[in-house]
Amino acid sequence: MSIYNEPEEWLRDSIESILHQTFGDLEFIIVNDNPGRALNNQVIEHYMALDNRIVRIDNAMNLGLTCSLNIALREAKGNYIARMDGDDISLPDRLKVQHDFMEKHPDIGLCGCWISYFGTINLLTSRINRLPVTPADIKTAFLFYNPLVHPSVFFRKDLLYSTNTMYDEQFRNAQDYLLWENLLNHSIQLANINKVLLRYRVSNEQISNKLKSNQNSVANAIQMRTLEKMEIELSDTEKSLFCCIINRGILSNLEFHLAEQLLIKIRAALLTNSTTNQHFANKILHLEWVNCFKNLKADRKPWKTFFSSPLFQFRDLRLRDLAKIVLSA
Repeated sequence: MSIYNEPEEWLRDSIESILHQTFGDLEFIIVNDNPGRALNNQVIEHYMALDNRIVRIDNAMNLGLTCSLNIALREAKGNYIARMDGDDISLPDRLKVQHDFMEKHPDIGLCGCWISYFGTINLLTSRINRLPVTPADIKTAFLFYNPLVHPSVFFRKDLLYSTNTMYDEQFRNAQDYLLWENLLNHSIQLANINKVLLRYRVSNEQISNKLKSNQNSVANAIQMRTLEKMEIELSDTEKSLFCCIINRGILSNLEFHLAEQLLIKIRAALLTNSTTNQHFANKILHLEWVNCFKNLKADRKPWKTFFSSPLFQFRDLRLRDLAKIVLSA
């Protein structure tokens, strides 16, 4: 865990959620990336007096999350590394469940888990993020978004040596997405446990909200490289449109129709891969198509085009009945 300027209540809740884990054989490395902040020192000293499993590291100056994580990785002595942030809460059995999963699945190099949101953004509060679970589905999702939640991951420490991989310190944001890309490049299997093991705080104070634009640019570069590795060739215009789609940009009528053609092209390429789960690929492309429709800038939505698209899936009877009415009008 690296801490910087988290409110005291958030910080205490996060630390205590690790100290109260049912899996007790751990060292808890806390990197203080804001050594001049008296509150950080007070909180760390308080818990160190209560629990000798805490390992304290004070940066001489603010280095940022990426450098702080690498410092912690070099210090860690265990066989596994578990990530944690100073504003989230791990459920009591998180580390035990992840440890047992990794012991039972030696082919998996890194696992995350499902998460539940809490905090001050009402649209997300109490929602569960059911992330893709299998390595194959994670690879497919990787093309569109980051399918692993950074503070939820648990991985084998020896991966760092066998792949010569650490966090890239040139990047202050999206460093986790880059790390997953590097692991995939070394054919490391990534998975998620289909159980909520982490409560993920959402607020306007988080770095991901403040620096969203920079994160998007890094993510888009990764996604372009992923397209190339999948041998999906796109023109420059298609690449720009693809970035617009995944960044939830507003689409004109023409762009909307071009987006459909582009997503169909990508689906065809994915489904020719024998390792692709066709059901999951269709599902994720359907969701991208729905988001395109939501972001269509038009006074009247072209519902007939929407319901008749090969990307659309009838996921419940109400939609099916609505589609029949619209298409027969």
